[in-house]
Amino acid sequence: MVCVVATSLWVADRAGLLTLPAVAESAQAATSDPATLDPALAAKPLTSAEVRLVQRKLKSLGFDPGAVDGVPGRHTLTALNAYLAAANLGRASQVNHASAASLLK
Repeated sequence: MVCVVATSLWVADRAGLLTLPAVAESAQAATSDPATLDPALAAKPLTSAEVRLVQRKLKSLGFDPGAVDGVPGRHTLTALNAYLAAANLGRASQVNHASAASLLK
């Protein structure tokens, strides 16, 4: 049984069926300039892992996002806005790829 499952996964991987397009989009957002982000991708919410990364970076920069839990709550948004204000980048109404682009680089 294990051999059948392993073989099926190997075949699916070789055929490209196991790709994760959301990861590719996240990588694009993390490496792109916020001004050049695709509008649909810019407004897309961050994954939990991306939120944790933003929270860790905010905390390391001295902006308290609360718990590093992957949840973009009000403490994370407040810390993000404090960071954006300090960097003269405006304000954000939500934590998404556009508002966190400078932290995701």
